[in-house]
This record gives sequence, structure tokens and C-alpha cells, in this order.
Amino acid sequence: MGAGDDELLAYYLQTTNQNYEHSFFKESEEDITGVIIGEGLWEDYSKHPSRLAQIKANEISYSWDTLIEKFIYHITTGTSYRMSHPDLKTQENVFRFLAKENRTRRRYLSKSIHDLLAKTPDNTKATRLLLPTSPGEPYYLFLLLPRPKDIPHEEYRDVRGGLLERHIKITKLQYPEAKDIIGIATETGFVDERSEDCIYYDAREWTQEDEEEAEKDLKELKELGMYGKRHMFESKIKEYPDYLDTPVKKMKGRDRNSPCPCGSGKKFKNCCGS
Repeated sequence: MGAGDDELLAYYLQTTNQNYEHSFFKESEEDITGVIIGEGLWEDYSKHPSRLAQIKANEISYSWDTLIEKFIYHITTGTSYRMSHPDLKTQENVFRFLAKENRTRRRYLSKSIHDLLAKTPDNTKATRLLLPTSPGEPYYLFLLLPRPKDIPHEEYRDVRGGLLERHIKITKLQYPEAKDIIGIATETGFVDERSEDCIYYDAREWTQEDEEEAEKDLKELKELGMYGKRHMFESKIKEYPDYLDTPVKKMKGRDRNSPCPCGSGKKFKNCCGS
């Protein structure tokens, strides 16, 4: 039973199950016979500092939305410069991967691209590989390649697209368990006019010939100084980035009737202390 759709939504967005997925049930559904959701949850949720911090943190995630819209526009209008699969049906499957990423994951993916752009010198090639965090997620490979002013744009796009394909197959070589790999390439640096390439590779079709070709490409790129040692980084991203858990441990006894340190204006026991 719920007091309204907004209350149901507020409860759902603040509840996760044992798999850390949003749910109406924290425990196994087999042990629950009913759920009653009262009034006031949405108002409290929408004004809570953690929710406001989430909205602010999510601003960068809309870069991912823009990227999807740009790719789809060029595909549906037939203005794509280069496509790994020319038929629309196959292309649709590619963008289902991009579109099914939730808002927190889109924030993570967007920050990864922006961070790579910010850290890479304008005259330097760079790649970044994002490994899946859950079963069914694709491997994302980001490639930055400087665009020389003395070569035609079409030639640059051909070189960049070919290099992206080679890096994708090298990814499969290094991660044999990979099934879906998506490569996204763009210019190095923050340029006025930007182009993007997106390639999807179904790694289930991997053959011995593909493996030998990938090994050859890897060796060649290393000899050319275009493939350096990979550095592995691990990071965590919170759905609600500024959730305050420290005050919960400090406020006990009578202090639980004091205003909550999070700034909600409610008593601590009715807010973060609940």
C-alpha cells in the first residue's frame, strides 16, 4: 500500500536489496507479505542534502545522453562517416548498451571521458579501458587521437577508426572473457569542432585468426611507441555522493532529539539517525 506514486518512488530510490539494486524489498521477497508506504517520504527525499548533492553530481552525466543523441541522429539521417555495421538493426543493438546505463553509471562514464581529455596533452594519443562492474555490462574503450592540421579530415577519420578497431581486438586478446566491447574515439584536447567514432565488437565471434591478428597489431603498436604500459586504477562512485554517515555514530541519547547535522531541519532521530 502506498500513499501516492511520489511516495512509492521516494521509497524505491532509497531502498536497495542484497544485490545493491533498487527494490521495494531489502530482504528476500519470500519473507515479506506486504509493504505499507506512508506520506511525506517524497518531500523529505527531494529536500535532503544527499539528494541535492546527487542532482549536482549528475550534471556531467548528461554528456552521455548528448553522445547517444548525436550518434543516433547521424545513423537515422545517413550522415555517419563510418559505421562498424551499416544496417540500422545492428546499430540499434549497439546503442541499447549505451542507453541502458543508469544515471549513476552515466555519471561515471562521462567523468572517465572528461578526465581523460583533461589529463591528455593536445599532441598525445591516449586510451582508457573501463572494465565491467556487473555481469552483462560491456567493456568500454576510449581512444583519443590528435588531429594534425596538415592532413584532410577524411584521412584522419580513417586512421582513427582503424586504430580504434585494432585496440578493440587487443582488448579481447588481453581479456579473453570479454563478450561485448564498445570503442569510442574522439580528438585529443578540448577542440571547437569534435567528431566521434563508435564501434561495437561482438567478441563471441573471436577466432584463432583474430587472435593472431591482434597479437601482430599489439607487437606493431609497441614497436611504434603507440602502446605503453597500462596503469590500473580502482575507484568507487556513490549514487548519493555526500551522504553523511559520521554524525550517526556521534549522536546518542538526548542528542537524538537535536537537529540533524545533515541540514534537513528535522530531528536527528527522524532523519539520518533513523
